[in-house]
Amino acid sequence: TYMLTKGDMFLVYPNELVTYQADMQEPWSYCWVGFAGLDADTLIKQTDFSKQHPILHVLDSERPGDLLLSIYQSRGARPFEIARMTGKLYGFLAWLMDVAKTETRRRKQAGLEHVQRACEFIVKNYSRPITVQDIAGNVGVCRSLLNQAFQQYMDISPVQYLTKYRMSQACILLKKTDMAVKAVAFSVGYEDPLYFSRR
Repeated sequence: TYMLTKGDMFLVYPNELVTYQADMQEPWSYCWVGFAGLDADTLIKQTDFSKQHPILHVLDSERPGDLLLSIYQSRGARPFEIARMTGKLYGFLAWLMDVAKTETRRRKQAGLEHVQRACEFIVKNYSRPITVQDIAGNVGVCRSLLNQAFQQYMDISPVQYLTKYRMSQACILLKKTDMAVKAVAFSVGYEDPLYFSRR
């Protein structure tokens, strides 16, 4: 089930049973276009639509409606009208591809920023018994999104990064101070010295 707001788009793939309805208090109006052909699947794969994610949220909520309306306004049965309508359809698909390129770049940049902020939080708070949920909450994303970003940019999970950072700090304390192992464990965020030793 997907909840849609103004400017959202959804793609219905061939041979799929789908139901959709407007909100009872705030009904919608929508534009649509149906298309098929040898290039249809290839073109759609260049956009952000997929069977797993058939909904698109775009920043420019007016543009999709304008483009779809231009297809409708070009309708007709004569060859030049069919050609013009097809051209408008390709224009709409080109816009979807361009949005995908921009959105992908924006998501990559946001993912890197999430990792950087998470690492800064870890550096400042590793000595406390923080969890991945605490880190994600500080960054402002869910755990799964933070995990995806870490896997993409660090090749490890947030838990692994936190553990590695704590262990690197523990090694410094063990080498350069006379602190007991129990004290070192507490100093790097482990409340259980036995668990620290296992780690």
